[in-house]
Amino acid sequence: MEPIRIVLAKHHPIIRSNLRLLLEREPAFRVIGEAADGREAVALAEYRRPDVVLLGVQLPPLNGIATAREILSKRRECGIVFVTVLTDQEYVSEALKAGARGYVLEDDAPVDLFQAVRVVAGGGSFLSPAISEKMPANT
Repeated sequence: MEPIRIVLAKHHPIIRSNLRLLLEREPAFRVIGEAADGREAVALAEYRRPDVVLLGVQLPPLNGIATAREILSKRRECGIVFVTVLTDQEYVSEALKAGARGYVLEDDAPVDLFQAVRVVAGGGSFLSPAISEKMPANT
């Protein structure tokens, strides 16, 4: 079975590095690119053709929501998972409206990230439990 191909886009290099180390512990995952900003993420997604793109919400100069929209306008089949500290319902709603199928809190990444990547790569949706509890039923 081919590994799930992942592009990782976070503006903070230490967090990006830590997420990469976490993901590389899973043999079924392969990080095929890293981006420090939204424009880089769009280019990598188009060029490298990942199964899943992990995004931060606060990417410069193109924020994560706009980045997700742009990636999905070119590669509809790509799964988008936001990995962030932002728990505000407004951010989650905007991420989902932009086409993201996953939203994982950085604090929960060691527990939730593997499942989120697998579920989203398989066509499903995943929200960290702390986020699911805050969201209205119709979201």
